[in-house]
Amino acid sequence: MLTHGEPTKTHTGHRYFLTVADDYTRATWTHLMITKDEAMPLIKSFVVMAKTRFGVVVKTIRSDNALELYKSNEIGVFY
Repeated sequence: MLTHGEPTKTHTGHRYFLTVADDYTRATWTHLMITKDEAMPLIKSFVVMAKTRFGVVVKTIRSDNALELYKSNEIGVFY
């Protein structure tokens, strides 16, 4: 039974997702997450992947006011 407000899990236990969209090409990448704490490491690895695979530097990151991205001091050092 699903309680009110509890995200539905996938069959592998993931409750959340992070979608990265390129405004220029409209390419998107979706990453499944078990906890929201996985968001910052995924963003960091995506920035590295974009640099190595495509030779581009991520210039701007926008979010939907996801507080999990702003809770740690790690974000300030990264940006």
